[in-house]
Amino acid sequence: MRPNDLLWLFFVFSATVSQATAAGLHDALTAVNIANLLFTLCQLLCGVLVQPTALPRFCTFLYRVSPVTYFMGAWSAPPSPTPPLRCAAVDLLHIPWPTAAQNHSTASCGTYLAPYIQRAGGRVLRPNTTAAAGENCIFCPVTDMNTMLAQLGIEVGMRWRDLGPFAVYLIMNIAGIFGLYWLTRGRRAS
Repeated sequence: MRPNDLLWLFFVFSATVSQATAAGLHDALTAVNIANLLFTLCQLLCGVLVQPTALPRFCTFLYRVSPVTYFMGAWSAPPSPTPPLRCAAVDLLHIPWPTAAQNHSTASCGTYLAPYIQRAGGRVLRPNTTAAAGENCIFCPVTDMNTMLAQLGIEVGMRWRDLGPFAVYLIMNIAGIFGLYWLTRGRRAS
């Protein structure tokens, strides 16, 4: 499934949420406000603006039940072989040597930043640069898309897994349109 198809499904989802809300209420203004509140909560708690680990406990529950979480996982999941990323000039970090390392001119940028790279990832552009050369270490904090998306809980190959719950939410919205309409208006007519 192409990203454009997923975007179309997202528009259908947002339309069905609005229709299901309007089907259950008699006042259009109230329906618009409630649908807007639901949609805003779904967007805020989908794990993109705030990482799931930084959310309060109750909001973590809302993160799990938010349909936009699964849409973002399906839409943002990269293809299986991800190409390496290159940092632009503005993304590069120029890390100065500490004064203790300047006294040991044999230390290189690669050995100096190796412990950090093992924990957080990244890449040194000129790993053999030493403190004696008088240059800063140049560091690119992101090397591949997988590391960057893993911080958001999005994994390679999970597009279809995340598309399933999103499709279930879409079907529930359509059933909700007819069910809420019948509960609020249909029973009175019969």
